[in-house]
Amino acid sequence: MTANKVRGFSFRYDDRPHTEVFQKSVEIREREKDQRYCITWKQKDGLQVMQTITEYREFRAVHWVLEFENKGTTDSGLISQVRDCDQEFALPDDPKKIPGYETPDGTAKVYFLKGSTWERDEFRAVPRELTPGIAQQCACLGGRSSDTWVPFFDINQGERGYLIAIGWTGQWNASFERTQHGVLVQTGLQELQDQKDGFILYPGEKVRTSSVLILPYDQGQEKAHNDFRRLMKKEFSLIGKPGRPQTGPLCFMGWGGLPSDVLIERIRRSAKYDLGYEYYWIDAGWYGVSENTQDCTDEFTGDWGLRTGDWRVNPHYHPDGLHEVVEEVERAGMKFLLWFEPERAVQGTPMTLEHPEWFLHQVSGDKNLDMHLILDLGNEDAWDYIYQVLCDKIETLHISCYRQDFNFQVLPYWQNHDTIHRKGIHEMKHIAGLYRLWDSLLEKFPHLIIDNCASGGRRLDIEMLSRSISLWRSDYQCTWDADPEVAQIHGTGLSWYLPYHGTGAGKHKGDTYAFRSCFGTSSVNSFWGYAEGFGDEEPVEWVRKMNREFKKARPYFSCDFYSLAGYSVDRVSWTGWQYHDPDTDSGVVMAFRRSQSPNPSADLKLRGLQDGCVYRLEDADTGEWQERDGSGLMDMFRVTLPHPRSSKLFFYHVVQKVVEE
Repeated sequence: MTANKVRGFSFRYDDRPHTEVFQKSVEIREREKDQRYCITWKQKDGLQVMQTITEYREFRAVHWVLEFENKGTTDSGLISQVRDCDQEFALPDDPKKIPGYETPDGTAKVYFLKGSTWERDEFRAVPRELTPGIAQQCACLGGRSSDTWVPFFDINQGERGYLIAIGWTGQWNASFERTQHGVLVQTGLQELQDQKDGFILYPGEKVRTSSVLILPYDQGQEKAHNDFRRLMKKEFSLIGKPGRPQTGPLCFMGWGGLPSDVLIERIRRSAKYDLGYEYYWIDAGWYGVSENTQDCTDEFTGDWGLRTGDWRVNPHYHPDGLHEVVEEVERAGMKFLLWFEPERAVQGTPMTLEHPEWFLHQVSGDKNLDMHLILDLGNEDAWDYIYQVLCDKIETLHISCYRQDFNFQVLPYWQNHDTIHRKGIHEMKHIAGLYRLWDSLLEKFPHLIIDNCASGGRRLDIEMLSRSISLWRSDYQCTWDADPEVAQIHGTGLSWYLPYHGTGAGKHKGDTYAFRSCFGTSSVNSFWGYAEGFGDEEPVEWVRKMNREFKKARPYFSCDFYSLAGYSVDRVSWTGWQYHDPDTDSGVVMAFRRSQSPNPSADLKLRGLQDGCVYRLEDADTGEWQERDGSGLMDMFRVTLPHPRSSKLFFYHVVQKVVEE
């Protein structure tokens, strides 16, 4: 299972397999620790297909992406049935299954990862047995890459298997079928799977399709998924790279429809009480110029949604254009984060009237749906317009984190504008424009980070995650009474693959159980984000303590992850995690006795420690510490919590290492 044997793709050209009508050449370029090279396929009519491959030798992983370009002088032939991955992955035979008995251990399965759906069990891994002749299929919903399903897969057969990720922020699909010698995997853009139609390229036209990442493994799922987290952290994420922050941010949120003087007063109080926030986050509602602007104290009131697409600062709320707010943010020692949704606009906002040709529409017959338009990022003029708008806001408002949301299913818009023999064109060009937009912003502003939101975490794929961090992984947290145990569930599932993601810590002050349930590599607090006051009687000491505890634990959340109590969605279980830094042999252990659990104690087995080493564990609540042998901790670490709905946090580090003879 080596990376250099895994790079298969396929498509048809004028209904013939590409291998029959294209000539192949290879260009090799070396990098220090991996190998990047291109395989170019050329057709005599001028169509060229380039597969750019990167092998990450440290992880035995391989990544590739396809580009189609017409370098001829006439329209290309018809390109169809494009499968960006079309590869049989070798696996030995499964154990024999006896009718009427359970499936034997070591039987090949594929684990799908449930996407964001505003439900309790988001990001749950769902195993499906791979049976010969029956394809297990999966696709996202509505053109957002992690709506319903996330494009991360684990083909597992006991200790061996393959982790697979699709890099596409539009409508992908994937198929997995057991074969005589392994598992056939086929992935690509759903719109390009049509057997009867596809797309042609005009002279000089170029498009790209989805990227693919493969990580083979043979030492078990747990190690494989930590290897994947390390690969994402080292090679894909911008966090920790030169010029960018070393960690995800700790944010203090204010709703954008609140008046500037209210926001300023809360920023001053945060500084006065030394609460330790790093970014001030202004969410939606701050924009749009209208003579009839309504009061808008939260996301459930006012007309802020109808002003989406008008990115002028609303003078009704912010007479000076937010500049005084930004000045107060900087005086308080914080950075500024601002919400946008540049891909969507409501019919009637200025740009939709001045340049209707820049926008895509759908015709559903529902006025509430059809009033929403999509800015066509495949249109060069539209792209240039929104790039200039964003650059102006980032420069003049000193934005350090640009938050981009996307609250609509976009697939019907693309489909409505495609024509015969041009299937998928609008989707491919829009997504390429989105990537170019983010790449251009990151290049122009070397300090900038991008928060990737789409009704929560509905655009989580390796292309987006290589350019951004998800600070708000689920809109489940939007409700005032969001169950903190759901944050535990979401964090457990998504951490199986991703080192960087975060969520909101809720609106209930003084609730340590809820606050810790939301721990991750980033966090946002909305304790004083809406119309509620921020007086001297507020529990500021508790907030200060929790923020300090979070920042002490935060560096570990991007290290190796271990789920210590399995994955459960009920209220009667315990749950717990360990994050371990193998470089320093230290980490954190978090344990939660859920709200209806009858058990006062849980026996956890820590991972990643060294036999014969002595570790010191400190209780974050009491300051008490104990020293234990690593092998003993990996055999049993008992945590006792007398009351349901309570938690423990332990910091540990090695104090005595193994002495080699």
